Amino acid sequence: MFGIAQDYFSPLLTNDYIDQIPLQIDPDQKADKTSHTIAVDAEWQSKLAISLKKSECKVDVSIPLTVQYFHRESGRKLVYIAHEYYLHLQQYALLSGIELIPWGNFDKGTLEDALERLGLENDRIRLLMFYSPKDLRYAFGKGRAEDFYLKARLTKKRGVTNRRGALSLGASNQISIHDLSGWAAKGLAQLATAVGVEMTDKHELDDYKWRMNEALVELPETFLRYAMGDTSALVQIFEKYVELVRKVQATLGIPEDEQFTEDTIPRTTGSIVAKTLGIFLRNQASNKKAYDFAIKKLGILEDGDETHKKQTHKKQCDSLNKLRHEVKTTADLERKDLQKDLKTIINSNSFDHIAINQTGVKYFVKQQDTSVYLSIVQGGRCNNELSTSWSLKGVALDIDEKSCYGSTLKEYTYPIGLPTVISQYDQEKRMTLREFMARYGSELVPNLWHIVVSGELPFRQDLVFSKVVGAKTIRSLNGEGYDKDDSVENRTDVSHIPGDFLLCQMEIYNGIINSDILEAIERVSSNSEKKAWFDLEVQAAAFYPKSDRIDSIDEWIDHVLQDKGERIVVGNRHGNNKDDRTRKWVGIPMMDFTGILVEERERAKDNGESAYQEALKLFINTTYGVIASPFFEIGNTILANNITARARLGAWMMNKALHTVQSITDGGAYSPLMVAYLKPDAKLPGFDKLADISKWKDTKNYKRTIASLEGLPPGITWDQWVLDVKAKFDTLQTDEERKAYEKELGEFLNTVTKNHIDKFWSLYGLKFPFNIEHKVQNISTAMAFFNKGDYAFRTVAHGDVFKSRGNKDFSQLKGPSAELKPHPIYELLRNVLDGKDTFPTSMEYNKQYLLSPTRWVQAQKSKDGYHHIADQHPGDEIIETYTARFNNTHIPILRLKDYNRRNDRKKINHAKPVKRFERYAEKGIASVVQAMNDDRLI
Repeated sequence: MFGIAQDYFSPLLTNDYIDQIPLQIDPDQKADKTSHTIAVDAEWQSKLAISLKKSECKVDVSIPLTVQYFHRESGRKLVYIAHEYYLHLQQYALLSGIELIPWGNFDKGTLEDALERLGLENDRIRLLMFYSPKDLRYAFGKGRAEDFYLKARLTKKRGVTNRRGALSLGASNQISIHDLSGWAAKGLAQLATAVGVEMTDKHELDDYKWRMNEALVELPETFLRYAMGDTSALVQIFEKYVELVRKVQATLGIPEDEQFTEDTIPRTTGSIVAKTLGIFLRNQASNKKAYDFAIKKLGILEDGDETHKKQTHKKQCDSLNKLRHEVKTTADLERKDLQKDLKTIINSNSFDHIAINQTGVKYFVKQQDTSVYLSIVQGGRCNNELSTSWSLKGVALDIDEKSCYGSTLKEYTYPIGLPTVISQYDQEKRMTLREFMARYGSELVPNLWHIVVSGELPFRQDLVFSKVVGAKTIRSLNGEGYDKDDSVENRTDVSHIPGDFLLCQMEIYNGIINSDILEAIERVSSNSEKKAWFDLEVQAAAFYPKSDRIDSIDEWIDHVLQDKGERIVVGNRHGNNKDDRTRKWVGIPMMDFTGILVEERERAKDNGESAYQEALKLFINTTYGVIASPFFEIGNTILANNITARARLGAWMMNKALHTVQSITDGGAYSPLMVAYLKPDAKLPGFDKLADISKWKDTKNYKRTIASLEGLPPGITWDQWVLDVKAKFDTLQTDEERKAYEKELGEFLNTVTKNHIDKFWSLYGLKFPFNIEHKVQNISTAMAFFNKGDYAFRTVAHGDVFKSRGNKDFSQLKGPSAELKPHPIYELLRNVLDGKDTFPTSMEYNKQYLLSPTRWVQAQKSKDGYHHIADQHPGDEIIETYTARFNNTHIPILRLKDYNRRNDRKKINHAKPVKRFERYAEKGIASVVQAMNDDRLI
């Protein structure tokens, strides 16, 4: 009885009594044979137990209480309840219009019975859920759900989804899973808020999250309302989300019949945005059929080993070759004798690549020459900029590039057509950057080219990052092999190519040069530095030549229809291969896509259309990601690398002007007490001087100085200013007052800081490429920082704010989770804020996660690993114990060999843990940091 007093309940219901409860089939329900929407959710009582198969590993032994269904078409509410609770909730269910059904064994599943009660057979069922594989376990039944996972009929991407078609259940019903977590990164409640759906019951039982059985007993009416709340909300969110996406598509001028419907809307935000961009590009053509054929004509059909694939490939190759010779104008597309072949090609899903994605990640990873490196898309700048310190005192501010990717995208052009690629086979001699620019520089269009370079430098620099990965590793990738790790220490690039993304100061390995980076190199470098930059070797380059540009998409289509070129690949030698397809291209201004969305969002914000502006924001923020990703047809690594390079350049420029102590993607933290100044007669420092802000101050000629940020009223210091801000916040009574004051603070800080950045870089003739914005909520009297991305602010209005990617501070939670061990980084940061030089003594910490279907399947198929989770089920909560190891890969690295030596340090030696720099813990934080900077492990 789960520890609940027996007196609460009548005697347990027998199975005979359960069988007597009527199915309540609605006879009118049979009229609609098209499609039905049903939302499912489950509630359970969670407990944790120590796993016997792995010491210090805890697993979920939860016990189901209820499974809820809401059928949109009839409005019926079904709640399956553990039978011992049935009589306790029966009267409340009747009053709420809920059909309460006692159930003896949830592992046998409830959905099939629910479909029968709803009178559904031979129907298409859209099953809405929000990520929890347990919901599916209690819906389909444990055995059936796990069989679906093992046979890859159900799989986990962003959310759980079908694979290879709908799932059959009951009287020939076809079930399609629609997991709304694919549309949300931070939970159901936030998704509901974003689309304007009010969940009034969502937080009513927050104090019972880990003991829902007690809520059922003590607050039965509230429990039922809460339990059904998520299911009805899922339906509302689904409907509203589709409506908002259609509204965004209409804003982009996409015809109504091409906008997504409830049946066609993709399951993830990435797919929604990528497909919308694809539809938008197609609609720029006056003849869509001609556009469809043109991008396929320049495409590459997939090949396969299976007999049926070979037959399909030959048939489609024959059709494509015939059309290449027969179709020369748009009028030819209407010839009756060609319609069958046109339909075969235009509707084909058998193209590996088409004209708009032969600059994408998936295309380049397959190449057998050095163009394989063009698959890399480097991410945002993430760097510890002041490794000799770990705190800011007095005042600390948090700054970002405003609308970093959105503002960049709207200035760029999306190219349609095949790029020109410069590469060599692996053993062939590379040209230098100087030779490349001499040969091709006049053909380069700003923001539509990128070069991958490698080589050593005789000076320090911290602008161009490296990507440590070899051609063999990249070529080995397939659909499942892309790296999805998002840790700070080994941050992957956004194209999911495995390998470390790092800043190597005197050696560059697979670095990216584009128009923005090249301008900075030319304006900042000393003469000797510039020579060394241009001596770097070019691994590969891709660009859209200026002379090949066509003015309109219709002209480009006409040119492609007339093109006689073809691609033949026989082997890996230049003489055996042929590709003389046209390289003509047309540019579609992203102002017509992202620009329109940005302008519309400003209008929606001004008009208080909160849900609509959130949908617009989603599109704006996601567009860059889908262009960089290997998973979408519209991917383009040239465009993606230009976007990220500008973001990295902006963060680098902020760091040099403000002396930010950490850079994280598009922002950083700094103290207005210590920003960089150059005297008017100073010699402009080159890269070597700029590379280390701890050595910025010129103690010889006093031309490079550190001083307080200018812009405060006379007689006011920044120390006084931050205390005045704190005092002002203490007097504010309402949210409106607080928002008004935060806006005032933001405008002031943005103005004085932007003026300083612009003035600093005007000396070099460089323009800072962004507006800026401060996170006013993080105005602080102290800041602590460690590693590349761990930091904390002691804010003036919101208490202490911590950020540590991938780690949790369990001490701030409620319930059993509060007893878990937080990562020691939290104690370290808190000590720094308190002014203590005390390094944590315990390095143990817990990680808590839900067992995903993917990892569960791996556990079932593994012979040697995953023993501690092999007996668990998808959706079970797993808590594992780890030991933290503090390495120094975030300390400035000169050459790749230095990084490899640090990165390869062992954690375990002869089955015993090996201490890294935490071995200096007894001497305090200062000693640990000093040892890290000295690279001293003795």
